[in-house]
Amino acid sequence: MKNICNKSLMLNNSCAIAMPLPFFSQFDRVSSISSTMCQKLQEKGTSANAVTYFPNWVDTSFISPQADATKYRQRWNIGDNDMMIFHSGNLGKKQGLDLILDTAQSLSDNPRFRFIIVGEGAEKNYLIKNQNSYSSRIGT
Repeated sequence: MKNICNKSLMLNNSCAIAMPLPFFSQFDRVSSISSTMCQKLQEKGTSANAVTYFPNWVDTSFISPQADATKYRQRWNIGDNDMMIFHSGNLGKKQGLDLILDTAQSLSDNPRFRFIIVGEGAEKNYLIKNQNSYSSRIGT
């Protein structure tokens, strides 16, 4: 298994605690999106050199929106007081995007909420097909 390079293991705390020590030593590198999980991996005996902290979010102190939101709101006919609920990324089954459709349905009496879904994936056609049955305020 030492030939597996940069194999990312995305584990939650309970899963990592339950894994036996030899499991982690089979990999050249183990990564996590959590600094706490990286520490737990080292506590389980994984070499600090083999553990990589790999956050999957943006550093808002380094990157911040610079665009004027007004032009986007105008382009998509979104009012200044409208609340946007936004998903960007993979449109797959495991993302649970039905929750967005269900939420849009439950908020259908409140025109202030707008739902925007951006991405590609296995569920894209399903979302496009079903968006109007839930709300006219969902854009894909």
